[in-house]
Amino acid sequence: MKKITMKDVAKEADVSIATVSYVLNENKNETIPEETRRKVIAAAKKLNYVPNLAARSLVKRKSNLIGILIVKDYENRIPWRRSYYSEFIDLLVEKLNRLGYHVLISNIDKNNPELEIILSRELDGVFLIDVNKEIFYNISNKFEVPIIIIDSFINDEYFQKVIPDFEDAIYKSIETNIGTETILLLDKFNDDEINQRLINVFKERFSKIYIADNYDSLVKYLNENKDFSFVVLGELLCSIASKYIESRKLTAICTCDNSYLLDDEIKKVIVSSKTKSDIAVKIMMDYIDGKYYDEKIVLIKAD
Repeated sequence: MKKITMKDVAKEADVSIATVSYVLNENKNETIPEETRRKVIAAAKKLNYVPNLAARSLVKRKSNLIGILIVKDYENRIPWRRSYYSEFIDLLVEKLNRLGYHVLISNIDKNNPELEIILSRELDGVFLIDVNKEIFYNISNKFEVPIIIIDSFINDEYFQKVIPDFEDAIYKSIETNIGTETILLLDKFNDDEINQRLINVFKERFSKIYIADNYDSLVKYLNENKDFSFVVLGELLCSIASKYIESRKLTAICTCDNSYLLDDEIKKVIVSSKTKSDIAVKIMMDYIDGKYYDEKIVLIKAD
């Protein structure tokens, strides 16, 4: 007979696995609506669910293995996105190793996610990087351990998110007196909500807003707008822009600790990967220890 899992209870109650975990483990740090709580308990009773003690032992650091999953779009290999998270991941691995954890790093194909290898390992927790909503729920419904979302505004109140405060950084770039005719050049994230939020906030403050999602189209756009100044989200993207736009017209919002690639004349607003990794690891350790946060989004301010 098939063993009933939290995933089965979640499907029966039409809620996330995290919600089932919070209800059945009587987590007092999460505010679960009473109606949702009743649905979960009723589903567990209907299915004769028996708590998975092996899964619970993961939260007590039985495996000492943390997963880092990075979502990649292999159908659109944007050159400046390939190494975007390299420094951040290196910092995560370094900090986790010092805490006694081994790390399993896996790329997830955005268009054809294969999870068998990662699901075959017992993990204490998962960092999920640059994920869209569809893949997030596909992945999150398969894990019963803490998941920390990096660089995505997934609208789910039960999962912790760590994101650079792009809005604050852009406001700070405006303060650098970059000029009146200015274009906001945005990077392409898998979570479209990041850029949509920025467009809604800044559409009246910039002459134009452009999302760079293809190298050839980007070069064409830069050549057509040489007279403008640019605020560029991401130093890797800005390094490409600097080949076509004068350095004095550029302000880079540096988010991956590669500001050294840019000319000194380019203005810089820096969001530290070290700070982001420090906070992400601290949250993961707290969640593994059963210490949950009321505030589900942590925004990393620019220095």
